[in-house]
Amino acid sequence: MISEKDAIIISHLRGNARKKITKIAEHTDIPVTTIYDKVRLHEKKFFKRHVTLLDFQRLGLLSHAALAIKVDRERREDLRKFLFAHTNINTLYRTNTGYDFLAETVFRNPAELQAFIDDLEANYKTQDIKNFTFIEVLKREQFLTDPKHREVLL
Repeated sequence: MISEKDAIIISHLRGNARKKITKIAEHTDIPVTTIYDKVRLHEKKFFKRHVTLLDFQRLGLLSHAALAIKVDRERREDLRKFLFAHTNINTLYRTNTGYDFLAETVFRNPAELQAFIDDLEANYKTQDIKNFTFIEVLKREQFLTDPKHREVLL
């Protein structure tokens, strides 16, 4: 478990990783030096990396989908390596739901996505691929972004 102060600081950084420490101090009444020390400690312990969330559609990447993929056991590792290295895979998960992988994909258009699926089916002995095309993002990266969420960590 972590302290309530730590949870509050983490929630502020989850909401905006670029938020100045002085602003966090103003909102929390935690001294700037304490926040600075805790951020440095947390960067090593809890933070994986800092990223920018992109609007794929505005970048011209109009086909955004999750693929649930079931593959023959003997091809599983080959497929994992292929998916891991593929530039159109944004996020890759190993699952235990009857499918082996869940891949979040980003392509310029549905035809490119379908060509990718066809390639998987032809080259990796997939047993099943379920395509979940995203129509609209309703909520993204909101977990632990509000100081009220801190109870989850306590």
